[in-house]
Amino acid sequence: MTRLLTVTVAVALVFGHLAAAGAAELHDVFLQPKPGDQPSEDQASQDQWRAEAEGYIAQLGSKQFVVRQRASKALRAMGKRILPLVYKHLRTARSEEAKLRLRQLVDDLSLLSKFGGGLDGWTLLGGRLTHERDAKSGGHLVCKDTESTDMYLKAPSKFTGDLSSFAGGVLQFNLKDLSKPNQRPYPVVGLVLITSTEGEMSRDIVPGQISHSWQTFGIPLDAHAWKTEPKKFERILANVTGIVVYVENSSTAEVVAFDSFRISSSDIWPLTEAAFKASDSNSDGRLNRDEFPADLRTLWGGLDVNADGWVDKAEAGVK
Repeated sequence: MTRLLTVTVAVALVFGHLAAAGAAELHDVFLQPKPGDQPSEDQASQDQWRAEAEGYIAQLGSKQFVVRQRASKALRAMGKRILPLVYKHLRTARSEEAKLRLRQLVDDLSLLSKFGGGLDGWTLLGGRLTHERDAKSGGHLVCKDTESTDMYLKAPSKFTGDLSSFAGGVLQFNLKDLSKPNQRPYPVVGLVLITSTEGEMSRDIVPGQISHSWQTFGIPLDAHAWKTEPKKFERILANVTGIVVYVENSSTAEVVAFDSFRISSSDIWPLTEAAFKASDSNSDGRLNRDEFPADLRTLWGGLDVNADGWVDKAEAGVK
């Protein structure tokens, strides 16, 4: 099995396991929820909620606490579709109070599984899934290989549906190898597969094997990073039916820990020309992991699209 799995191979692995697991699992892995019967918004109603949201965002800088509090609650109730507006104003906000509340809105409206209280709806195929508590993060998942097939985690339904508000954001998670030393490498670990009514896309965002300490890995929700045509990327993100994360790290019976899966918007992506130049210490037009800006370093593996060990301007999204 090569390190770079194509979408076709990834899907084949999933369905190959399903065939062994039984037809009952087939319907479960790639959820195909029927679109709701909600009428689509016309331009007038879109303009109305946008104007309303802009009004509440302006109130976040009010001198009156009750006004700021009411505006925060109203914006939170509008849901994740306001995230692009929130980030637009976060870049230009002058009031520290407004910035604080806008950042809190981003956290509140992000999709997140921290596993502090349990499995949070995640399931594992190809192994046994348990929840363990820990003092630092509150809890994490433990994936133990018990079968002769690849292990992969399936995200719960809260990570499906219209995720277009997160375009330009990031997908991240933490991994740690709990296996005994000297495991035989078979690193499918870190391949993320997103399925949709409009097709699917996948990327392997973990370079090599994972270590015995926690590491954060991520990838921008960007068409280039996912090697996908922009229009198709938009259609997939607007109609997500399932997300699968492969956690197979060895050809022997391994144990892998998984934590803090997050899909969120971002005000630091794509990388700016100035940030790229400042990080390019030897001015060769490409960045290795150590050169990459610290606040984006977790995305480095996901940005190395051609897997050559470097991230150039095109891969970094420099505009």
